[in-house]
Amino acid sequence: MNKSEELSRFQERCHQYFTCFTFATMGLQNVADKLRSRLVEGQDPSLFIGTGHPDQGKTHSRIKLRVAVASSARDGEFSDTIDKSIIVAIFSEWEGLYRRKIAKEVGVEAKRVTSDLMGDLRIVRNWIVHSKSVVGKNCTRIKVLSWQLHQDQELKVTGQMFSSLIDEINAMSVEVRAV
Repeated sequence: MNKSEELSRFQERCHQYFTCFTFATMGLQNVADKLRSRLVEGQDPSLFIGTGHPDQGKTHSRIKLRVAVASSARDGEFSDTIDKSIIVAIFSEWEGLYRRKIAKEVGVEAKRVTSDLMGDLRIVRNWIVHSKSVVGKNCTRIKVLSWQLHQDQELKVTGQMFSSLIDEINAMSVEVRAV
């Protein structure tokens, strides 16, 4: 299929997601660097996050300072959570919006518009949402993503993996299946 305006819009939307990911993970690391200076050997105070003055405000979360710092590290738990959330959002927008728009653009039903990359992302999304981020046996069906995945391992999405996904999205194509 020739280059689609809607596919280009989808790719532009994914650039926004990647920028969000980049800014968020940079912010995590900056905050962790500031909090690290508050760590004292032998102590593990709690970090409270909330609104209003600390004496009168509302606490929204409480976490041990060491856990917050460790989770904010590059490719740590927090960035993994952000990566996975964005992957779910990208696939949801593809399936719920852009796939339909591309189908309308070429005058076919949405189910006829396919992409091996989005098929891979559907599988990854299902692991995240339905399998508690455990890679399933269908990992052998991944066609485009070059991630090293093994059945029954916990899916941990690194910054490098997310970058490679965006590279694949930038080069992605779609096909219109015959009836």
